[in-house]
Amino acid sequence: MAALPTHETLPADHKAAIRQMKQALRARIGDVQAVFDKLSARISERLQEIETLKAAGQEVWPTIPFRDIAEGTVSDEQRAAIKRRGCAVIKGHFPREQALAWDTAMLQYLDRNHFDDVYKGPGDSFFGSLEASRPEIYPIYWSPSQMQARQSDEMAAVQSFLNRLWRFEQNGKRWFDPDVSVIYPDRIRRRPPGTTSKGLGAHTDSGAERWLLPAYQQVFANVFNGNIDAYDPWDAAHRTEVEEYTVDNTTKCSVFRTFRAGPRCRT
Repeated sequence: MAALPTHETLPADHKAAIRQMKQALRARIGDVQAVFDKLSARISERLQEIETLKAAGQEVWPTIPFRDIAEGTVSDEQRAAIKRRGCAVIKGHFPREQALAWDTAMLQYLDRNHFDDVYKGPGDSFFGSLEASRPEIYPIYWSPSQMQARQSDEMAAVQSFLNRLWRFEQNGKRWFDPDVSVIYPDRIRRRPPGTTSKGLGAHTDSGAERWLLPAYQQVFANVFNGNIDAYDPWDAAHRTEVEEYTVDNTTKCSVFRTFRAGPRCRT
């Protein structure tokens, strides 16, 4: 099997390199349409499964009580459900009184810093291009409420539990420590009653230039070979070795995020 073209650094003509990569992938996979049809059929089956659950009034995504995580009583079936859906709701992560107190403190923080006078719109061009992001996403990162939630023992416990759903160690190599997480500061979202926005619009954080990275090709080797049945999305091998190219005027993250989440308080 011919090797794919790789580039440790972004080539001068990265568009031409991407075209070359796509041609090489087509040659390697062979019957691309057959692989695409197989994947499409699998997605259709999952969608039908979800629609059937919804019609029956059953839970679509798994809901895990925080108490079960803290006590180590989450079942194998629940773990499998999280991996099948790729998401979960952790209920009771924080006491309701604590969540409401953080929300109140956040509003006080905004008032003390004259947020209404200073804030002029979305914090960057990326979010500004998404109509669904207005006006509930604010460029506030370091408020006491946010930091207290990020650094809490409860947050650490949930992060460790979720991280351990990944295959993070194999053949004597540990790709990441599931019990150590780096704080990832992000914006706040506050949706007043009556908000109709569903949040961020559909988007990708990075483009096809990632296909040129050697480690990225290792992560998706079975996809790039057309052997999608062998691809394990929960295998962390090589993911922490991916170094995004430096490209001007792009919004991207260089951190390996096992999950994307945040605490929610609903009234």
